Amino acid sequence: IETSIIFHSRYGATREIAQLITHGIGDSAECYSIDKIKTASLSGCKRVILGGPIYAGKISGKLQR
Repeated sequence: IETSIIFHSRYGATREIAQLITHGIGDSAECYSIDKIKTASLSGCKRVILGGPIYAGKISGKLQR
């Protein structure tokens, strides 16, 4: 996998966008929820894309960790 798209989505909107981006990139991309990804899964990736909601001007705390 060349591209990993990692997202946090409380209500599903960010998940939908992450899936659309994954589909647009094609077979070289995988989409993962931040709750289900392991750091080891990212080894060998050329690109990592993060997506999440903005709360009070800051990205989701789950993506900050």
